[in-house]
Amino acid sequence: MDLYFKCGLFDEGALLFNSLATGDRDVIAWNIMSMGCAYNENFEEACNYFWVLRRAGISPDEASYSTALHASAHLAALDQGTLIHNQIIKTRVRKEPGCSWIDVKFVFTVHDKSHARMDEIYEMLKKVEELVKIKGYVPQIQFAVNSAEEFKEQSLWYHSEKIALAFGLLALPAGAPIRIKKNLEDLW
Repeated sequence: MDLYFKCGLFDEGALLFNSLATGDRDVIAWNIMSMGCAYNENFEEACNYFWVLRRAGISPDEASYSTALHASAHLAALDQGTLIHNQIIKTRVRKEPGCSWIDVKFVFTVHDKSHARMDEIYEMLKKVEELVKIKGYVPQIQFAVNSAEEFKEQSLWYHSEKIALAFGLLALPAGAPIRIKKNLEDLW
């Protein structure tokens, strides 16, 4: 489902979700459906899936709350955001910091500067940014919710997986596959 949504094939992802038996719709499936709505800018529906998940008796996790808050923010739904935030406090859900790693065994977090080669890594990141922009890449700044408006695009470039990619380009032989692993995504 996740791949369908990220490729802009919302209807196909929704069809897959709807084909799941009710008992097979765990928190991961609900989260992917809600995230798919948000990714495709259907924020109202993303919020609706959060509430349906709760009514179905499934306990939301940090991804459920994060997506619902993100969607509420885009809708400027302060009351709904407050309800969700209060539930986060009540249930004591904690968001695990996102991190990524590659097969050369170094773990990066967002805006990481802990590696001895960080200057080289950030320089490589700038080169990658230039190359993908030449190829037509347009950053989706609507997903950079933790930054001030003027820094949203920049903040997208310092996600842990992009830092891991730049390090892989520096550390691995040319042409070697770079396998980036993440701790936060559940993919179906």
